[in-house]
Amino acid sequence: MESVAEPVHQHPVANPGTHGDYDKNRLVSPGLNHWTFSPIVNATYITDSGFEVSSSFEVDVNTRNPATDYKNGVEYRHEFAVGQHVGPWTLGLGGYYYRQFSDDDAPGLQSGNRARVLAVGPAVSYFKPGLPPIWLHAYKETDARNRAEGYTVALRISQSF
Repeated sequence: MESVAEPVHQHPVANPGTHGDYDKNRLVSPGLNHWTFSPIVNATYITDSGFEVSSSFEVDVNTRNPATDYKNGVEYRHEFAVGQHVGPWTLGLGGYYYRQFSDDDAPGLQSGNRARVLAVGPAVSYFKPGLPPIWLHAYKETDARNRAEGYTVALRISQSF
């Protein structure tokens, strides 16, 4: 049985946290007031029978927020999916692993707040040329450290124009 391997894609990204309003005295601000540099490597392997394995590897390197003198540590994220294509549908299992590799840094910070979590659950997608693709997943988070643990449910619909 022959298999088809899609190319590996690399996406170095500078994600400016200065988008949106920021006020250090507000509990929630739309902006982060710092930059994040995020090199990403994606890979997908699909067999002739429609079995798919996909992974995305990302490292976030954050700059210091000048308003608070806070700097998040280096963060790693691995998103993954295994599924079977059945016509325009893909049914499978997906998830992510998140881990903070280095400590946060700020004046008076005693503990580095290194976070981690693993999430796994069902995933389904629909793709038919000419129609908007749709993705739905429901992941259960486990083994969380220094962050909240719960469920992640997401519905995404895309349209090219």
